[in-house]
Amino acid sequence: MENLTSKLELNYYFENIKRSVFLGIFFLLGFFTFSLIIKSMKQIISLILVTFYFIIRFSFDFFGIELPSYGGYFIDLIAIFLVILINLKSFFAKPIWKFSLIFYTLANLFLGIGIFQIGKFLNYLPPFDFNSLELLVFLLLIGPVLEELLFRFAVWEALKEWIASRYIVLISSMLFSLFHFTVIFNADPSYRGFICYQTIYVFGISLLWGYLRQKSGSWVCPLVAHFLFNLGFYLGTFVPSMIEI
Repeated sequence: MENLTSKLELNYYFENIKRSVFLGIFFLLGFFTFSLIIKSMKQIISLILVTFYFIIRFSFDFFGIELPSYGGYFIDLIAIFLVILINLKSFFAKPIWKFSLIFYTLANLFLGIGIFQIGKFLNYLPPFDFNSLELLVFLLLIGPVLEELLFRFAVWEALKEWIASRYIVLISSMLFSLFHFTVIFNADPSYRGFICYQTIYVFGISLLWGYLRQKSGSWVCPLVAHFLFNLGFYLGTFVPSMIEI
């Protein structure tokens, strides 16, 4: 009788252990599936936000819809803030600095000077007042931060789970170039030469910034490169051209 009771108790324990193992496996599988769904949802929401943002921005330029002063930047900030909120871990990712990346980043200062000098030689001068403090703040601070968060962070986060990074470099560069070109629809005809010139060099430099984003694993590296390029572009106004020499 005691042996029978012991066997029943043993079977009862084994059944409980099996149930516990089964529930544990079921919980882990459920948690893993839920994590995948959440991860996919993050990318889907990011993609929807970025797509919706570019549709709005390009539509405003194409149809000549005028925004209040700094209204475009307000739209930029909303889109950037929402994508950052969804992808906080990627936002705070530390860049991986290698010697080659540092070299390519610092080279942007001289690229900026060179691009300005070429434009000056071709008579494609930017319609900017470089003596304006407001312009310098936008050129050296607000512009690089907003544009890198848009094109090397938001676009990157929206696409990274769907396509290879080398294609993201190409797509983000095309969008970045188009972003600068669409202002031509409402620009003074005398500025269209510079806008076309800017569209071309922006695409090329954006490929480099995309490469820096890909290799460093962070949007910070292209941000530094962008700042140095704009700084070089500004410093180019003080460098005598070959014609003047």
